[in-house]
Amino acid sequence: MEVPGGEFWLGSSEGEEGVYSDERPQHKVKISPFLMGKYPITQAQWRAVASLPKVERDLNPEPSYYKGYSRRPVECISWYEAVEFCERLSRWSEEKGKGYQYRLPSEAEWEYACRSVISYQLSVISEESIQNPIYPPYHFGWKIDPALANYEQTAPARTTAVGRFQIVNAFGLYDMHGNVWEWCSDDWHDNYEGIPTDGWAGLSGKNSQYKLMRGGSWTVKQESCRCAVRSKNTPDYNYYNIGLRVVASSRTVYSVNS
Repeated sequence: MEVPGGEFWLGSSEGEEGVYSDERPQHKVKISPFLMGKYPITQAQWRAVASLPKVERDLNPEPSYYKGYSRRPVECISWYEAVEFCERLSRWSEEKGKGYQYRLPSEAEWEYACRSVISYQLSVISEESIQNPIYPPYHFGWKIDPALANYEQTAPARTTAVGRFQIVNAFGLYDMHGNVWEWCSDDWHDNYEGIPTDGWAGLSGKNSQYKLMRGGSWTVKQESCRCAVRSKNTPDYNYYNIGLRVVASSRTVYSVNS
């Protein structure tokens, strides 16, 4: 799906319930246009790309704990495996003459795409709040319930087929809250002090111990599915609530010392 460029305020809004310190300070970020997957990568898509030639590491074509459901999101995916998936897909695209570079989103791109705001003015509740805009915690509003997303209180207690809830945001993206955590390209940073404001990934230039995940999952409480929620894990970690969603563009992820 086409995600238009724009500006927004990254991080949790003032007064938002369940906020963690790593979601602050809220600050304005400029985002360039990019393409993003309509859904998390499914098990069928993973199988197809896993059959492509290896770039750096092997990929298990059937890694998911909940196997046999082609339209369920792939899970049990490490960050390293997610990157390998993107690299294989990029090589395939180049060979086919399509020219797309596939990669994991930066966390700024992910949150911007999730909130689906064209500019921060669209989400302020008053003229006085322009410098500290108040965004709803979810792209569909102020509350979440089991009819809207797959999280801990939802009946299936496992992953669900992508798009099952038929809740789409303004950019045409599904399942941005819950179902599976989605890896981002960034190294983990404890807060937003000194990170890029241009939407590119915050990379330390060192061997970071942790990588970022966004979106919540079927195993977490509702407050952990908010747009601003951040989580982390080691890049070799995989679990049955971790998957991925890819973006496509022609630019290279930017590295900074932060």
